[in-house]
Amino acid sequence: MTKKFSFKNIKKLLKANSLANKIKHHYQNFPKTPDKFPEWVTKAEKLWNQKQPAIKKLSTGEIIYK
Repeated sequence: MTKKFSFKNIKKLLKANSLANKIKHHYQNFPKTPDKFPEWVTKAEKLWNQKQPAIKKLSTGEIIYK
């Protein structure tokens, strides 16, 4: 790696990792019965909506991963 890590980038990485762990834990607790599924979906959507887009800046523009 040639670039140094900034405090800002480390903070973003930790936040993303925390959210990824929450999403993983939620999926590991998939409901065993259909009656719990709507509640599970609602929580899953809330978790996914917290995700920030990743932006890769290039000399010709940028790519946004949603």
